[in-house]
Amino acid sequence: GRPVAVIVTSRTAVADRARIPAEGVVCIRLEPFSDEQVGIWVSEWNRVNRLSLEARGLMALNTEVALAQAELASQPLLLLMLALYDADKNALQQADKDMSHAQLYEQLLGQFAEREVRKERPELDDQDLRREVENQLLRLSIAGFAMFNRGRQWATQTELDADLVALILQNGQQSSATSFRAPLSAAQLVMGQFFFIHQAQAVRDGNRSSAFEFLHATFGEYLVARIVANELRDIAVITALATDRSR
Repeated sequence: GRPVAVIVTSRTAVADRARIPAEGVVCIRLEPFSDEQVGIWVSEWNRVNRLSLEARGLMALNTEVALAQAELASQPLLLLMLALYDADKNALQQADKDMSHAQLYEQLLGQFAEREVRKERPELDDQDLRREVENQLLRLSIAGFAMFNRGRQWATQTELDADLVALILQNGQQSSATSFRAPLSAAQLVMGQFFFIHQAQAVRDGNRSSAFEFLHATFGEYLVARIVANELRDIAVITALATDRSR
């Protein structure tokens, strides 16, 4: 006979933004998967995808291989990404045992970016494909930096559009309007292609606003580190070239 509100969320990183009453509230946090639960998940994945894997001559995902990346495998979303990664040519099982998290993230994100590029532009040759995949990762990195620069794990569509235009786009790239739908902004084009990005929307006074965040903070962290490393490498190359020419 009493009103009860139940909230289920994976946004634990921003839980401090919620005002929680001091009394009468029960909070439950689900722990990461145990090794046994990872094994159960992998078994179910293999059962559901058995025919698809066999048709492509691929091996089923091995629990030990998944647990070699225990920090990632213990998180359901990241375990799904590992499984999807391995479902393409058994990439995870063929990987070097000493592969770092950075190397794994590079291959994971690169694979998903390549899949989206091939879907949209199947006519590209290998060189143009690599260039467009790198462009996709650059845009994702700018999204990560848009959040990092503002000291939070999310950025509004307006903020991300402004950052993309300022850093790599000359005219605020938009999709062409081929239907009755309004054209998509640069931020929507980038963030709407990847399932590991969450978009929150709200309508206030008739105006719709959107914000984006990575479903797991480590994606944004890696992309920020990636773009910093790439920029420093490019500066070093340009500096060395200028020095050689001055001689």
